[in-house]
Amino acid sequence: IMLLRKIFSRDIDRTINPAVVVNERDKKTIQTEIEEYVFTSDLIDNLYKFLDAVFNKRDGKTAIWINGFYGSGKSHFIKYIHYCLNLETSDEAFKHFINNAKDLAEDFSESTPSNIKQLQKMVQSSNIDDIMFNIDTVAGQREDKEKITIILLNCFNQFRGYNGKNIQVARLIEKHLDKSGKFEEFKTKMNAIGGYNWERDASTIIALKLNSVLNVVSRLDSSIDIESLRKKIINPDDISIGGDLIPELVEYINDKPEDYRLIFLIDEVSQYIGSDTNLLLNLQTIIEEVGAQCANKIWIGTTAQQTLDQVVGNTEITGEDFGKILGRFETRIS
Repeated sequence: IMLLRKIFSRDIDRTINPAVVVNERDKKTIQTEIEEYVFTSDLIDNLYKFLDAVFNKRDGKTAIWINGFYGSGKSHFIKYIHYCLNLETSDEAFKHFINNAKDLAEDFSESTPSNIKQLQKMVQSSNIDDIMFNIDTVAGQREDKEKITIILLNCFNQFRGYNGKNIQVARLIEKHLDKSGKFEEFKTKMNAIGGYNWERDASTIIALKLNSVLNVVSRLDSSIDIESLRKKIINPDDISIGGDLIPELVEYINDKPEDYRLIFLIDEVSQYIGSDTNLLLNLQTIIEEVGAQCANKIWIGTTAQQTLDQVVGNTEITGEDFGKILGRFETRIS
């Protein structure tokens, strides 16, 4: 008697995650999420639309709003974007994408296999990085009108190998020592103190052994005013878009080639914003300044359970400001 399990092409006892989580990136999960991504004609068009915008738009509007109902696959969609962009997974992700486009792409759609192959060549010959995170997971509890600015700067610092929780430590200690070629030596010396690991325990070390940290910094660079540094760490300055986030991003991309792209993939942004007008305006200003200052090299893609006009409509924003926010996200995917 033939067993029913034998009529299926895949093992029916395999593990399938009930929900895709952007932070899960083990090898088995990656393989499953590429091989078992179920394309529809709309998803083929939407994935093509996202990648085409990032590499071919030239008007300075570098934000993409991706919305869909709860459980509709938004997190899996941005992870698939990540798989297309990441050189370790790009071949497999594009192969699955192209094979489905052969069967499912609608007549007169731009997302033909040949066009997708052209995009693949562009992606794989370019210098691309992406920073993907669920915003609520990394947000912390601190209330601040520049909260999204702080989140992006922390995630950007972590991407660069710096502290992802303390902006002053990342910028004034780690980045400074990195520029002078002494960051690795600093970490080695810190790891020798009390059995800590700097990359994992930096926040604990700063809190419990700040004097030891400053002593190591002083030995590595005697030109630093240690007391001024101590004050900045204990009483940090306010963080702003124009004074902190944009200068860091611009400095980073200045020596990058023309085809470089850094893409922030931010999951669940509408739930995080809710009806908080300050958070929405913070996001709008970030989008505006990144588009104006970063020469199409930096993109921000967000997922949301609501369309952008619904999110804006939930706040007290009206009139000209309403239209301004909608205009910043020229590329929208449903």
